[in-house]
Amino acid sequence: MMWLLATPSISGIFNVGTARRACFKDMMLSAYTALGTVPNIQYVDMPEPIRGSYQYFTKAMSIGLQRAGYNGGFTALEDAVETYVKRFLDCADRFR
Repeated sequence: MMWLLATPSISGIFNVGTARRACFKDMMLSAYTALGTVPNIQYVDMPEPIRGSYQYFTKAMSIGLQRAGYNGGFTALEDAVETYVKRFLDCADRFR
């Protein structure tokens, strides 16, 4: 975001990600780690009507942004979740 703000000649819609495959469990485990608690994840069966079309993982590629000239790094999922949890969720006023 900061690079795009500093580079007003570049505009568009960009898919942004680390190109590392991750699932929702990875995100939840990161949240538990950030809170310093033991994971307590309970699973339910995926409803039959959406089993074939549900997105079980995500993997965003940033090739468009790189072609536009961005050559900086990306924040790992675990680090981003930790920052979000500690700065906004696990605090007295999470709506600040």
